[in-house]
Amino acid sequence: MSILADGTQELHSYLFKVRDSISDNSTNLDAIKSALVELLVYLCSPEGRTTDNCTTTDTFFQLHADYGFNCMWLNDDWQGADFIACHIDGNTFLKIQLKGRLTINQKYSSKDIYVTFHQDGQWYLYPHDELRDELLKLGFMIGTKSWDEKGGYSWPKIPKNIFDHMAQYAI
Repeated sequence: MSILADGTQELHSYLFKVRDSISDNSTNLDAIKSALVELLVYLCSPEGRTTDNCTTTDTFFQLHADYGFNCMWLNDDWQGADFIACHIDGNTFLKIQLKGRLTINQKYSSKDIYVTFHQDGQWYLYPHDELRDELLKLGFMIGTKSWDEKGGYSWPKIPKNIFDHMAQYAI
């Protein structure tokens, strides 16, 4: 299922309005303030106050502000991605799956997918296949019913024994 549920087009219009007001390299602070207020009013409204909307907004600003990526949200998963992150260099495009926890799943294998999730105030972004191979090499997931029979494995929280390993994927 895509992160974009019914009504998310409205969220995207507010996010893009904020992005456009900031990206214009304008000193029109009134336009930026107005766009941010509209977004916040929507997020505080009954229809806008959802976990998906807050996570989407968080991810949007994290990738845009800190790393120079614009996010193109997809209405349906495309090749396993919830959205495409396009870097301002015009050459870097990441297919990203948004998750609520550390997740490895065979359905994302060989699709050049990155996975992002948020835990305890920290965002993580990892290349799915690379982390899958690293975890398998370390002996994780092998022999579990979830991995062996269903092809997927996730952790509600990053386990202590791989927490240090995950630091390289913190953004």
